[in-house]
Amino acid sequence: MVIVLIAVLASVILAPEPVTRHPGALRSLVPRILIPTGRGRELLAAGATLVATWSFTGFYQAFSPAVAADYLGTTNALMVAVVFSSIVILAPLGGTITSGLRTTTALRTGLAIFVIAITMVVLALYNGAIAPFLLASAIAGIAQGAANGAGMRGVLGGTSPTERAGTLATLYLISYTGGALPGLISGRLANTLPLTTIITGYAALSLLAVVVAGLLTFRHRASH
Repeated sequence: MVIVLIAVLASVILAPEPVTRHPGALRSLVPRILIPTGRGRELLAAGATLVATWSFTGFYQAFSPAVAADYLGTTNALMVAVVFSSIVILAPLGGTITSGLRTTTALRTGLAIFVIAITMVVLALYNGAIAPFLLASAIAGIAQGAANGAGMRGVLGGTSPTERAGTLATLYLISYTGGALPGLISGRLANTLPLTTIITGYAALSLLAVVVAGLLTFRHRASH
């Protein structure tokens, strides 16, 4: 692992710089929020997509131990990891599968499958069916990889090299906020609400964000 990290560091140092260097190394470390010129609608669509996927993934981050305890009858760390990883481990596959599609097509396809999959996740949890729960979670992971990747491509594909750092900072601010705020709220409600009600709330938030993202992509198409 150390050798791999050294190799990566060397490649970064030796890679050509895509933008002109400017003084102010310390100042450059401060994140800069940026909406790229002419890409506001694409940024909003990508942001809504990230809220939908990151918020639902947040359920697994917060409640995988509870799912493992209640439905698998174990607190074993390995089984908790299986529950959590079911939603994320196949996400890179989604981006690879849809990389050849048009950005809007990949985004809509990913979001549509994501909605179906999280509906299956909720139904499986209500029925105490852990195997369908894990399967549906894996499908949701692939779908979110496709949607997130397409959203990123839609924004970054039209930005200049000087805008990309600020654009990525904006997207990741949306992502982490979309994942953290529902977690804070659900954490306060966890002692009074059952797990099924909590995941329903997560799914409702994701569905709302998906609708926003979908409307933005269709309005973008209509404007052209």
